[in-house]
Amino acid sequence: MSVQLEVNEDSSRPSAEDIEEVAVYADGACLGNGHSFARAGIGVYFGSEDPKNISLPLLLGPHTNQRAELASLLVALLQFEAADDAAAAAAAASAAAAAAAVRSSTEKKQKEVKLVVYSDSEYAIKCVGLWSKRWRLNGWASAAGKPAKNTDLVHAVLLLCERRRQGAPPGARWRGAVSFIHVKGHSGVDGNEAADRLAVAAAAGSAAASPASVAAAAAAAAVGHTAEDAENADLWGALKTRRPHSTSYSAAAGPKP
Repeated sequence: MSVQLEVNEDSSRPSAEDIEEVAVYADGACLGNGHSFARAGIGVYFGSEDPKNISLPLLLGPHTNQRAELASLLVALLQFEAADDAAAAAAAASAAAAAAAVRSSTEKKQKEVKLVVYSDSEYAIKCVGLWSKRWRLNGWASAAGKPAKNTDLVHAVLLLCERRRQGAPPGARWRGAVSFIHVKGHSGVDGNEAADRLAVAAAAGSAAASPASVAAAAAAAAVGHTAEDAENADLWGALKTRRPHSTSYSAAAGPKP
């Protein structure tokens, strides 16, 4: 299943040859799901030995499998955004690199990045790409009229997608579209298996706590708890007033990095 959130909707949308695609696998795991002693973890895998790969415990609310799966989508977006910001800062430290970047931006079209997030959680993908539309129209209530669950994480994922659309500076690699694609779990898809191992390790407490993982966890917690706060008021206001994102569904197995 593929759910694509189109975040480039204006006339300046780049052509296919001006778009780079980056694949990432996101997974959540919960040991003892449904019990008071449950422990959940998140795994995000960009590729072999990629520094953006991460394994960290769930810090957002109750430890459940569904929350871990949703949080993994959030952390995948955050990891890609943070890595691009770090690269931009390093380039800006060099006057020569900065001058070259300016010349490059005026001499050729900006190349935007489509981030393709693979997940084996049909629940998480439907929350972001399908059910959230209905919830927004119903005041974030389910069809039964009860408050929808895990909307703090859904808010945060949608917020980051919106930030890619209008908040990213021109030329930033994390500016562009996002696709969330469902893959069958434990079916031999290498990236999904790697993300699962990272998630299980975090849930079991065997993942090493690096400064990067601590920073990512803190960022995820901040975004998850402040999706509607004043600091995000402009972006969140734009998201609430825009028409629901267009979606498309298709079967996909995903690449094997």
